[in-house]
Amino acid sequence: MFSLGLLSRMDNADSIEMEEEIEKLFENASKLNGKPTEVTPYLYIGNYNNAYDTALLKKLGITHVLNCAQLLPANPYKGHEELTGVRFYCQFEARDDNSYNPLQHSNLVAKFIEHARAGKGKVLLHCIRGVNRSVCLALAYLMEHQGWNLLEGVKFLAEKRGKCLENNNFRQCLIELNSKIRTASL
Repeated sequence: MFSLGLLSRMDNADSIEMEEEIEKLFENASKLNGKPTEVTPYLYIGNYNNAYDTALLKKLGITHVLNCAQLLPANPYKGHEELTGVRFYCQFEARDDNSYNPLQHSNLVAKFIEHARAGKGKVLLHCIRGVNRSVCLALAYLMEHQGWNLLEGVKFLAEKRGKCLENNNFRQCLIELNSKIRTASL
C-alpha cells in the first residue's frame, strides 16, 4: 500500500517528467506563423488579428468566435453576420500570467464549442497572440471532451502551430488536468 507522501512524490516526479517532455516538443517547433490553426474540423486556434480578418473568417467558414483575451471589445460581429459569417460570439477575460488558472473557464469553452459542433459550425478560439490562453483552453477541451492525451496534443500543436504554450503555469494546469483525467479512468 502507498502512503500519501509517496503518492505525492510520484505525482511530482510525473509532473516534472511531463513538463520536460512538453518543453522538448516545443523546443524544435517552428516559429508561430500568425495564421489560424485547424485543430479539428470544427475548432481553430488563432490570434486577435485573425478574429478581425473578415475575409479569413468567411473563407474558413467560422461561425463562432470565442475571445479569451483581456481586451474585451463589444461584439464586433453584431450587424455584420453576412459579411463575416460569424453568428455567435462569446468573450471572457482570462489573464496570461503565472498566477492565473485559465481552466476555470473550461466549462464555458466546452459549451460554446459543443454548440458550434451541434450546428455544424466552426469556432475560432483566440487570445491576443494565439500562444497561451487559447492553446491551453483548446487542449483542455480536447482532453476532457475528445479523449486527447496531453503529450499527443502538445506534439500535434507543436507540429501544426509552432512554438506556443509558453506560460509554465498554464502547462502545469494542463499537467494536473491530465493527471486528474488519468486517475479518473483507473
